[in-house]
Amino acid sequence: YLEEQINETGVVASCVHPGGFRTNIAKSARGKDAALLKQAAKELKGSPKKAALEIIRGIRKKQSRIVVGNDAKLVHGVHQMARPLLQKLMRNYVKK
Repeated sequence: YLEEQINETGVVASCVHPGGFRTNIAKSARGKDAALLKQAAKELKGSPKKAALEIIRGIRKKQSRIVVGNDAKLVHGVHQMARPLLQKLMRNYVKK
């Protein structure tokens, strides 16, 4: 992890895990997935302004991980809960 590598250097890095927010990114989508992205963008509820403020707050608090948006928090929470199980499965697999 980057955090471990720079831990004693005085440098602070924040990794942002954003959810979906209402932006204009999908409007510029091209290629085979463009229509899908444009349709999905209509469902996004998150405010980009609120996301930016939350990111800035996390940076000021020197948080190494900033999870922004309810959808990102849900995915992050599931990942955190599943991590011990996945690690156990991998240890058992390697033992074989």
